[in-house]
Amino acid sequence: MPSSTSNSDLGRRGVLGALLTLVAIVLIEIACSFLPDPTIDDLAARRVSLEETGPVDLQIMGDSVALALQADTLQTAVADRGWTVANQAHYATGPEFAYYFLKTQVAHGTAPRVIWYAPSPHTLDSTRWPLLVGAYTSPSETADAFVKTRDVPACTFGVLSRFSYSLRYRGPLGEAAKGDPANLRGLYAAAHELPPLPPEGDPDAHYPVESLPEGTYRKAFAVQPGVDRYIRALCRLAQDEGIVLIWDAMPVLPSVASDRRGRHFVEDYRAYLQSLQTEYGIVIEFTDFTVMDDAYFGDISHLNSAGVTRFQARLADRWLASETLESALAKPPAGP
Repeated sequence: MPSSTSNSDLGRRGVLGALLTLVAIVLIEIACSFLPDPTIDDLAARRVSLEETGPVDLQIMGDSVALALQADTLQTAVADRGWTVANQAHYATGPEFAYYFLKTQVAHGTAPRVIWYAPSPHTLDSTRWPLLVGAYTSPSETADAFVKTRDVPACTFGVLSRFSYSLRYRGPLGEAAKGDPANLRGLYAAAHELPPLPPEGDPDAHYPVESLPEGTYRKAFAVQPGVDRYIRALCRLAQDEGIVLIWDAMPVLPSVASDRRGRHFVEDYRAYLQSLQTEYGIVIEFTDFTVMDDAYFGDISHLNSAGVTRFQARLADRWLASETLESALAKPPAGP
């Protein structure tokens, strides 16, 4: 039978271990509180900048894939029409961010006349509620997010992670604690810089279907219910404000296009967009995915600089030939 002394020692060790763990967490939070978080910082900076920038004619929106498009280059390409262009796509976001961003623009009188929206389809079937609540929403928007997402645990975690670096990066920190130095390097990169645009095309690049990750690719088209509520809120807001919302898509790899053809993906995607068009009057430019060779991609999703240059030239030509844009932007901007 264990002695009372042994039990007392075990108790003291348990308390000491708990205290040391608590101290370690506090030290991590203090040390990491000085590190910049590019996603959070950039989202916040974009929101603040809306108070200082005027509205543009044509605004690009989407995620990191559309973020690569260069607004200045596109504006130069359509200079004869006098259209102003801005890119307000953002890394690691979905339609929920686009909704709150446009809502902020409307509040500040800086909403665009036309939105060219090209989200990656997988962002419609995935949720980013902790990042949304932890990085972007105001207090009133956070309450709205609880209602729209209907995911109390995820939103609650987002609220907590707003104040905790170790919660935001629990994955990399946990792996780093196991002694994997690669995760420490990845953690440092995540805290200091957004992913750069991939370099020039590799003529030997090849991304077969087997290399496409399940969950992002290799699946049928689907929309999460919470994301659907945000998409409809975005479309309704654009409709109410007289903003023309053009829905399109960024280019994909041949392997992505091939895999989606076997899953009725394009047909289901267009059927969903047509339901939005019927209810909210969006303009559907998407007919099928533009396919570009593997050499124009820096990874399975993102165009490299050569791919961006090539696609931008095509996009500018499409814009110049667009009767929708000609009609929407021929009119003088609406007054305040």
